[in-house]
Amino acid sequence: MKLTHAALLAAAAVLPLQAMAQSNGNGNGNGNGAGNGGSAGTGSVTIYGIVDYYVEHLNHVPNDPRRPEAGRSGVTRVGSGGWNTSRFGFRGSEPLGNGLTAQFALENGFAGDTGESTGGLFARQAWIGLSSKSWGRLQLGRTTTAIYDLVVPHDPMAVAPRYSWLPSNGSDSTYSFSSRLNNMVKYSVDTGPVKTVTHYSFGEQTGRTKAASGYGIGAMWTVIPALSVEASYDQRNGVPNAEGAFSETRALSLSAKYRLGPAAMTLGTIRYKQEPTADADRKSKLYWAGLEYQVSTPLRAVAAVYREDIPDTSSDPTMVVLAGNYALSKRTDFYMAAAYAWAERDGARQTPVGVVRSSEAAPLYPNQAGVAVGIRHRF
Repeated sequence: MKLTHAALLAAAAVLPLQAMAQSNGNGNGNGNGAGNGGSAGTGSVTIYGIVDYYVEHLNHVPNDPRRPEAGRSGVTRVGSGGWNTSRFGFRGSEPLGNGLTAQFALENGFAGDTGESTGGLFARQAWIGLSSKSWGRLQLGRTTTAIYDLVVPHDPMAVAPRYSWLPSNGSDSTYSFSSRLNNMVKYSVDTGPVKTVTHYSFGEQTGRTKAASGYGIGAMWTVIPALSVEASYDQRNGVPNAEGAFSETRALSLSAKYRLGPAAMTLGTIRYKQEPTADADRKSKLYWAGLEYQVSTPLRAVAAVYREDIPDTSSDPTMVVLAGNYALSKRTDFYMAAAYAWAERDGARQTPVGVVRSSEAAPLYPNQAGVAVGIRHRF
């Protein structure tokens, strides 16, 4: 679906809601419910988004992905979503009284360089929920998982497509935790020092409750204002085969972030285990470390290293990243990121590795370098 079609459909769905919210208000359109005390207030709808384009150069790109013997070359290209995935969305809320608020979000991801929608119309988020400062938030629909919510703040590159290996375990997307799931019930509560998130995604397979389902739980503890520690568990089950068997993929994360003045240091690890229906179990570990530094008010620099530990081989992939962004305003910034990934030789074996995830471009060679320069605008 083209972006223009997506925008028209979304606007057609949301504008009537906005009109209803204004007509039910107090006539001034501020939507704050002032003077209502504990009673219901006026609803509001916000349009938001990110437009992120970049120019990138990669080396060691296969001339023909189907035939490694065809050789490799460098490529320069324009892309969308270097620091953040390009998106637009609608979020709304309505105070229901006594501290309870109804909320919803509809979010579309798109490839800005082509104008095409990525995934479904609202594949990034499509949920409705209730929230309260005292008991937390309950959501129904498609949204982010517990492990995603808690790990992202502790990734120095914040799962940036240019260049972070998360949520994959290295550039191989075979091992990755669930970023978003359909048919989800999600509950989160933030008590101040501790934030807890849990979710369950229904597989909706007749007679097989666990098949195609997903679930997870995690918590972030702010030990002191400068130090936060996170631990999360995620499991995703596959669609059953003809015999009713299904695969199981598990991820367990542990990470921390320490802030010291203008600097922040992060450390983390994720352990993956995949149990296929037929083959032997697959295991992998990812470790990362990073340093973020606010050089000046507009300039921020990041250095990060990611390393995958693959069992039964010393050909473990590593990626180093240097990046920075320069704020032109509160909403617009330039960014640059450079990365180099490689794998050591283990006898005759060298693990294929890339600076981008294999879900985007499958690596065929044991090293790759990339540089991206882009601009991002948030609205």
